Amino acid sequence: MEACLNFDCTSFDCTYHLNMLKSALRQITQYEQTQKPTFEAAQAYYNVGKLEECEQVVLELHKNDMVTKAVKRLQQKIDIQKLQISEGKYDYKSMVEEAKENFVVKCQNYVNPNIEIREAGNKRFGYFAKSKIEMGTKLMVEKAFLIADFHQMFKQLQVKVELKDSQLSQYLALKGGDNSLSFDNMNLKLSRNGCKAFPKLEEEFKKDSQKHQVLVLSSCTFNHSCLPNAFWYFIGDVQFIIAQREINENEQIFLSYVDSSVPCEQQPNAIRSLFGFECECQMCQTMTIQDREYISKLKQALENKVNATKSEVTKNDIESVKEICSRIEKVFEESQARRSDLSHYYTELSYVMYKTGEFQTIRGAIDVGIKALECFGIDGAQARQGKLVMNPNKQQFMNYQVLGNTMNILSFCFFAKIQPKNSEIELWLKFLEQVFTNVTGGCTDVKQYLKQRLEGCGVK
Repeated sequence: MEACLNFDCTSFDCTYHLNMLKSALRQITQYEQTQKPTFEAAQAYYNVGKLEECEQVVLELHKNDMVTKAVKRLQQKIDIQKLQISEGKYDYKSMVEEAKENFVVKCQNYVNPNIEIREAGNKRFGYFAKSKIEMGTKLMVEKAFLIADFHQMFKQLQVKVELKDSQLSQYLALKGGDNSLSFDNMNLKLSRNGCKAFPKLEEEFKKDSQKHQVLVLSSCTFNHSCLPNAFWYFIGDVQFIIAQREINENEQIFLSYVDSSVPCEQQPNAIRSLFGFECECQMCQTMTIQDREYISKLKQALENKVNATKSEVTKNDIESVKEICSRIEKVFEESQARRSDLSHYYTELSYVMYKTGEFQTIRGAIDVGIKALECFGIDGAQARQGKLVMNPNKQQFMNYQVLGNTMNILSFCFFAKIQPKNSEIELWLKFLEQVFTNVTGGCTDVKQYLKQRLEGCGVK
C-alpha cells in the first residue's frame, strides 16, 4: 500500500487527508497572495512537508514580534522533523530536497524478513529476531489503519471493517477484549493499541496543536519494555520502526509504549491505566513501585520547601536516591540500553539531588550527557575540560537539564551510526538553544552559553 502527501493525491483511505490538504492549500494560497505571515500559514507548510517555506514564515513572525508558544513549538517540531525525516538512515537533507522537488513523501509497507512473530509467554505473541540485527536497521514500515480523534475512530472503524475482512480479523486479534464486534470490545482494543502521533488538523486551525490517535495494525504485536531495543516515529501517516541497538538472534524486539515525558515514578501507573497490564521488564523490577512512590513523595516534599537545603532532607534520603541511581545505572549497562533512556531517569533523580544541594548525582548525569556527545562524534575527554562541566553548581544545574532534554535528538544520530558534519551539529545546536530557552524561561546569552559549553570539543 502506498502512502502519499500530495495536493493532487486521491489515493487516501480517509477523507480526513484530503480535507487536511485542502485546508493547507487554502492557508498557503492566502499567504502567497497577501504575504502576511500567520501561524496558520506556517503550520500549513509544515503539514505538507515544505519545511523550508515553513521556517521562512516562522522567521517573518519573529521579525514582526508575533511569536507565540504555538510558534515556538512549531519551530521545535521543524528541527526534530529534519532529524526524523528519513527511513532509518536519517539523511534528512536529501529527503527534504526530494520533498521540495516532488512535493510528495512515499513509501511501501515493509516488514524486515529477519523478524518473525513467535509465542512470547504471558505476553501471548511478539516479534523476535531470526538472526542478529544491526543497530539502525529498518524493521517495519506501515501505513496507519486509522487516524482520527479518539472519539471519531470507532465510526471510522465500523466503515473500514465492513470493507476489509482481512484487516477486520487482524484488528480483532489485537490485545485487549475478545473477538466480538461489540462496542465495548472494539473500544477497548482502540484504547489498548492506539498511539498518538502527528498534529491535529481541522478546517479551522487551533492555536494549540493536539495529537491524533493512530492505530497501526501490525506494529501492535511488538511488546512493551521500559528498556526497548527499537523505537518508532511517523512521517505523515506512515510509521517506521528502527532497531536502536544491535539485537541478538532469538531476542524479542520491544518498543516503549510510554511517552518519555511521563515522569519515571508515574510510568507503571500510566502503563497500567492506558494498556491494562503490569510491566515486568528489568527496569521495573529494579526500580520498584516502592522506589517510585518514595521518589514521588520526596519530590513533593522538596517542592513545598522552595529553599530546600541539605539540613531539610535527611542523610538517609540522599543515600537512598544515590542507591537507586546506582541500581539503574547497572541495569542500563547490563541491558545495553541507549544512554538517552538513562538520562530520562536521571532527570527525576538528579532533580532531588539538586534541591538538596547534593552535586554527586548531577555530575553523574553530566557524565551521561558527555557519553551522548561522544556518540555524536565529539571528543568526550576534551568536552570534560569545559568550565561549566567541571564545576557544576545550583546555578549551573541547567547544564544537566539541557543535556537530558537533548538526549533523544542526539540518539537519532547514534542509532544511524552517522558521522555528523558541521551542518548537522549546527542543526542540533539550534534545537539545543530552543530547549535551553524553554528550560530557563528565556535567556539573553544562549549563544555564549553554547560556545562555553562546547569549548574544546572541536566544534567551531
